[in-house]
Amino acid sequence: MLGNRGGVQKVCIVLSNARKSSYRESRLLKEAAAPLHNAGIRVIAIGETPLADGNQLRSLTVHPEDVIRSSSCDGLEATFSFLFKRICYGAGKS
Repeated sequence: MLGNRGGVQKVCIVLSNARKSSYRESRLLKEAAAPLHNAGIRVIAIGETPLADGNQLRSLTVHPEDVIRSSSCDGLEATFSFLFKRICYGAGKS
């Protein structure tokens, strides 16, 4: 990718409150995320409520641990604090 610093982890954070989706929708999300994965970008999917569809979130990521669920919109602050610590700790690791 042009203009990116070498050795620095690239991350895309997707925040969703989407409810249940069909298999077709999950497949389309997976296909839409593929160019990011192919470019070496780590996709982290966050469900902002318990109603967020875990399968839909998972379809965006490569690794199951890159799906994070928050108990509520109010809980996002703690979720982001946890996430930023995890990303910063892993900075430079692919």
